[in-house]
This record gives sequence, structure tokens and C-alpha cells, in this order.
Amino acid sequence: MFLEEYWNNVWLCGHCNRCKYIADWSIKSVNFSSICPSLSKYLFDSYSAQGRLELARAIIKREIELTPKALEIIYTCTLGGGCQISCQRSLSEIKPLEVLRALRREAFYQGLILPKHNNIIKSLNINNNPYNKQNEYKREWAKGLEIKNALKHKTKYLYFVGCTAARFPILHSIPQSIVRIFNTLGLNFSVLLEQEPCCGSICYNIGANTIFESIMEANRKLFQKIDPDIIITSCAGCFDTLSQLKDFHIMHITELLANKSLPIKKERVSNIPKVTFHDPCHLGRLHGVYDEPRTILESIPGLKFVEMERIKEHSWCCGAGGGVRAAFPELAQFAAQERVAEARAVGAEALVTSCSFCSYNFNQSTNMKIFDIPQLLGLLI
Repeated sequence: MFLEEYWNNVWLCGHCNRCKYIADWSIKSVNFSSICPSLSKYLFDSYSAQGRLELARAIIKREIELTPKALEIIYTCTLGGGCQISCQRSLSEIKPLEVLRALRREAFYQGLILPKHNNIIKSLNINNNPYNKQNEYKREWAKGLEIKNALKHKTKYLYFVGCTAARFPILHSIPQSIVRIFNTLGLNFSVLLEQEPCCGSICYNIGANTIFESIMEANRKLFQKIDPDIIITSCAGCFDTLSQLKDFHIMHITELLANKSLPIKKERVSNIPKVTFHDPCHLGRLHGVYDEPRTILESIPGLKFVEMERIKEHSWCCGAGGGVRAAFPELAQFAAQERVAEARAVGAEALVTSCSFCSYNFNQSTNMKIFDIPQLLGLLI
């Protein structure tokens, strides 16, 4: 049983409720003090990290089995890690996020797969992407653009676009803007288009670790063949996943651009409404990339930028990750709408983020204007 090695984590939980809220000293209002989207949506303790650790304890002790309701509780979690940040303020030895992942590995090992997640796995096996489309769709965003093919040209940078930004037309301006930015900066880069594989993030997040490991090994061999100096991602999920390939230098686009100077056309900035920034969980809490996106926004002359109440390690999740958007879209929509309400509460008229999946969920779930950082910069240069 995968869970047994986490017994100490489970046993140490003191049911203090800290995993449900941001740090006391960071709370600015009751309305925006929670950290757990599933608990806020379903309003039962079982849907908190505290409740899920108790579920893990009961499974380890063989007091209960993995019933359909238990699976719902396990998978209505975005794995954003806010609970772990809050929990470790009290007891640093507890790692709720690792227990939550182990619960999923246990379920997958027992063959208990949610139907929507099973469809994703089938698509990955057939199409090399989670969207049940032939991988040729990954050429669509680049129509009319002259870009080097990474399999034919050795370049310093490999831009890994990701399945999501390539899939949805509303996100195509993310990679298109990055191409424009790279060309403006004179960077030597290439892309893979339809030869680009899935990073494997969804398999890692739903507990399909054997499939995930095979995808990662295939990606390792591909990157060794291409041999870029730096692999750039614009999706926080891709960044988190590919960062596990320790043989390669993986950078998020905001880490690169925070140290570059772009020729911003100041007259265009006045057309941008007041913005706020949403920290993607996989970029912020899991990797500590908080300052770079803000450095970029603050460097734009005349941009009206305001912070929300929950920021950085206490940021509220967009609601899409961990396989939630696929299996529980109502939870993903709830979390996105909560975040937009928080943005509007500080007077923001547009929300900026730095993750394709966050951008997609906000676009699909709310009526607020959404910019990914490259999209915003693309409008201003």
C-alpha cells in the first residue's frame, strides 16, 4: 500500500484547522480568508486536507475501502498546496500534499479511475495529448509564422508551448506573443509543433505514476536529442512537471522576461484597464516564483496594478488543476469565480496570470478580462 509510508504524516495531524485558512497575520477580511477551494465549495470537513488525512488514516488501518464517495473526496482537490503552506506553520514535518498524491496513487493502483480521467489517459496513449485530438493541432497556433523546428535546428532556447495553449484558440495569442517577444529580443529559439509531447502533468496529478514515468523518460530522450541550453515554458503546470528532469535547465517565461527590457509603447498602456495578478499554484507555491511576474508588471510604465488580498504563498487556486477541471468542472468554475470576486473587490478590471491552464479556466468560468503575461506584453510592444 502506497499510503503506509505516510503514516507519520497522517498520525501527526492534530486537527488544528490551520490547513483551511491563510496565515492569521495575512488575513485582511473574512470573505477572503480561506485557502481550500473544495472545502469552501462542499462545506464538509472531509473535503479539507485535515479530512483527507483522516481518510488516509482510515484506509491504512483498513477501517474503510475506497468507495465512490471516497474517490470523489480524493479527486476534488486541485493539489495547489495551500493547505501544506498553512499546515507547516504549525508542524513542518507534515506534508499533506504528499499524502494527497499517495491517496491517488493508491486509487490508481487498485484500478479505481474516474471515467473522465480514464479518457485522458486513453488520449495520451493514442494522441500524445490529453484532449482527444490528433497532435497535428499543435501546429495551428503557428500558422503564418516563421519559426525554427527544434528537430532540424540547434538553438539556445527550446520553447515548450504545452498542450493547453496550443489546443484552444483563445490561448493561441500566448505562444504567438512569445514568438514576437523572442524575435524582438533577438533570441535564438525553436519549437516542436506537432512533435511536441505532453509534459505528463495530468498523469502525475491523478496518480498514474507508471504512465507518468514512461512519458518523462520519453521526454528526457527527446530533449537529449534536441540538446537546448534552456527549455522555456509558459504553462506553470508544464514548468512544474519538466522541472523534475534535473538534467535540463527549465525556466518559466516570467523568469526569463523579468531580466529583459522590452520596448513598451507607452501610448498603448492607457488602453489596459487596472489589473491584478493571480499567482499560479504550480509556479508560486511549488517553486517560489513570486517576484518575477510582479517585476514584469511593475516595469510597465503607467500600468495600473493592484494586489488582491490573498497573494503569493497564500494565493487562492484558480480551481483547474489536479484533474479537477476535467472531472469536476463545477468546482473549477466555483474557484475561478471566487478569485474574480476577490479581484473586483480591490478595484481590478482585468486579471493577469502566468499559466495557460489558469488562463483557460478563468476565461471559461468568468466574464472578467484575462491576460497571460505574454499576451499583455504582446499588446504593448
